[in-house]
Formats: sequence, C-alpha cells, structure tokens
Amino acid sequence: MISVIILTYHQHEALDLCLRSAIEGQQNKNQIIVVENGYWEPNEEIFKKYSNRIDILRLEENVGMMRAMNLGTYNASNELILHVHDDNVFPMGWDYKLKDQFNVLDQVKYEIIVLTPNQIEPRP
Repeated sequence: MISVIILTYHQHEALDLCLRSAIEGQQNKNQIIVVENGYWEPNEEIFKKYSNRIDILRLEENVGMMRAMNLGTYNASNELILHVHDDNVFPMGWDYKLKDQFNVLDQVKYEIIVLTPNQIEPRP
C-alpha cells in the first residue's frame, strides 16, 4: 500500500478533482492524507464529501510547503510514500503503475521510500 500526501492551500476546485481521481483511480485502498496548510474553510465541503476515504491534517497557519509535506510524511502509515500537490490528476491504476517504480527503488533496500514527482498527468 501507498501513503499519498496531498498538500493543499488555496485550490479547493483543484483539490476536489485531485481527490476524486486519486480515489477512483486506485486499485488498492491506499492511505490518502490531505495536509491543509492553514486555509481550510473553503475546503470544508470537499473534506465532508471524502471524509470516509481520506485523513485530514489541518495546520492552523501556513507553515510553508516543505514543513507541511514533512508533517504529512510523519503521519503516513505505509513505507511507500507519494508526495503530490492538489493540482495533480491521477490516471486510472496509478497505484499499480507506481508500484513498479517503488519496486525498482526497493531493490536498494530502503526502509521508507518517498517519491515526489514533478507532476502526475492523466496520460503518459
């Protein structure tokens, strides 16, 4: 399984699409953590919509992108961790496809692997 850390700040429309594509596109039930970096009120409806499928880490104030991602990582329950931003769209079967990437990295025998792609696109 993969722990997906999604950092969001001010993009509630993008976050909705990101979460929908992550949830509908996965083949396994992965952990999805949304790190709300100090601006949560506009996202409240989205959080309610996906409440039984995501974990929410609410930060009272904006702590910066790197610290927010690190806090999300500290809350991950899996050894395979994927960092993305709220403007990413996940393709169908994204977790199955990423498993191959993680398996290549795992050959080096890391305890925890964190993958941070520049962008996830809906098509290759």
